[in-house]
Parts: sequence; C-alpha cells; structure tokens
Amino acid sequence: MNGTNDSVTLFNGDPNNSGGWGAYHSIPDMVDFWADKLETPDLERVFIKDTAPNDGSTVRLDKYTSDAHDRRLWYYQVNGGGHDWPGQWGNMDIDATREVWAFFAGIEP
Repeated sequence: MNGTNDSVTLFNGDPNNSGGWGAYHSIPDMVDFWADKLETPDLERVFIKDTAPNDGSTVRLDKYTSDAHDRRLWYYQVNGGGHDWPGQWGNMDIDATREVWAFFAGIEP
C-alpha cells in the first residue's frame, strides 16, 4: 500500500539514498519483483470507488494470482496519496486496517 505522492517512501524509489533512509528501488519495480518471485502472473486491476472525493486521492487495487497455486499479491496504489494510513488520515476511500485484515484472513494455513 503506497501513495504516489509519499515524501518519505518515494514512489519512484531512491537509488542514490538522497533521503538518508537507504537506497531502494521504485514501488512499481518492487511490485514486479514480488509478483515474479511469487509466480503470480495473472493481474486483475480494480479501481476502488472514490467515496471521498475531497481527500485528493483515489485507490487502485492490483490483485496478482496464478492458476498453478494459491499464492497471491495485492497492491494498493493510492494515487495522489502521501505517507498516510488510508481510513485514518489521507485517503478515506478504504480502511487500510480492514483491507490488510481481509487479505490475511483469506489465507489458509
């Protein structure tokens, strides 16, 4: 779950460590990395309804899966969002706590 306007965890990464938090790749590169590592090539892209148009952001959910196994990757991109926790501050279209809970609750041991 990342905001495209996050000033702490930069959406485009920080390969030169200009922010002092350590060098890191862009968020899209990391999502691609994990989708590949988890072998989840199938993508379903969902645009979450903009129920709070005054919050200045929208949410896109990318669900990566595979017909070969049960592994999955969900990525929430908060377009226009900052370093926020959706549902508490920043984006109000989703409740991040509930979304995380729903993801993990759906995983069978």
